[in-house]
Amino acid sequence: MKFSKSIDSPPLDPSEDDNDIPDDDVCLLRTDLFGTVTGTNAACGQFYLQDCKWDLTVAINRYFDQPDNARLPPWIRRMVSQDKDTVKTMHFSILSWNLDGLDNRNIVSRVNAACDEILELEPSVLFFQEVVPENFEVLKRRLGEKYQVLENNDRYYYHTSIFIHRTNLECTEHHVVDFARTSMNRNMFIALIEFDGDVQLCLVNSHLESGRKESRIRKSQLEEIWSLMAASPDDVTVFFGGDTNLGFGELKAVPANVTDLFQDCGSPADACLTWDPATNANLNIPKRCRQRFDRIFVKASKPARFKPIEFSLVGKKLIRSSLCHPSDHYGIYCKMEKIENIEPVDNNEEK
Repeated sequence: MKFSKSIDSPPLDPSEDDNDIPDDDVCLLRTDLFGTVTGTNAACGQFYLQDCKWDLTVAINRYFDQPDNARLPPWIRRMVSQDKDTVKTMHFSILSWNLDGLDNRNIVSRVNAACDEILELEPSVLFFQEVVPENFEVLKRRLGEKYQVLENNDRYYYHTSIFIHRTNLECTEHHVVDFARTSMNRNMFIALIEFDGDVQLCLVNSHLESGRKESRIRKSQLEEIWSLMAASPDDVTVFFGGDTNLGFGELKAVPANVTDLFQDCGSPADACLTWDPATNANLNIPKRCRQRFDRIFVKASKPARFKPIEFSLVGKKLIRSSLCHPSDHYGIYCKMEKIENIEPVDNNEEK
């Protein structure tokens, strides 16, 4: 059987030819899959597929009156997974950034510069530390169209904040949990999130106790976070990120089931120093005080749903108008591929 344009379909575009049509075996597979998903027959499938250059995702979306680029629901993706070209890679990303809100110099121009970089990357999730009223209003105004802002009760002048992208992310609940030991009002901002309709996430954003003398308190706070991560169900992926204030050598080990996304991505040398007075002169401090304060850890679900593929720093560009960086900290950005949890299709499963 040779597949071609139907006489009932719109006329061929001058740029279209037989090269746009997949091999006959692929066409037959996609026609069968279309019929299985929609409950129609091969003739209907061929009509819809021919009309969109045999793109199965677009054909199914058009049949259900959805936008061409709409993400197929998980149960449909499981059914069409036999066609590898149809199941497109889904990415998930986190950006964590201490915005240095306690320094009021150039605070508006600095947070606007941070927003410029964020909107260019459009991470899935944003973890902010040192959020104050002056920069929080700018963040909500600049990012609010694309991101849902999860409120942190704003009990203190400076605090943490989580923004989640309005596409493919839904927050089911969020809480602020104070640390048992803190003299600086530090806490865990925890959000339970559903990603892409079938991935459960627990997000933990925190700003651990600051200063060399506070190492014991900082470590006790970290132990609280490790305990929270350990208690999470196996089907939940837990991300903990933020300004840990952990100096080099201060963290001896992490729990066996927790990994550092920086290390998972090969420990890129150009993304190691998140607080670097040698390249960032926002604060007048010795250039030798270089640290990796900002980190993102993950406890993967079983089975794992993400594969880290990129780790980099943001905020390294100098703001020309004020001759400073967006913050004394560089932000950290990690991009991951979603691993589809493809299960065998039960032909008797009700759709």
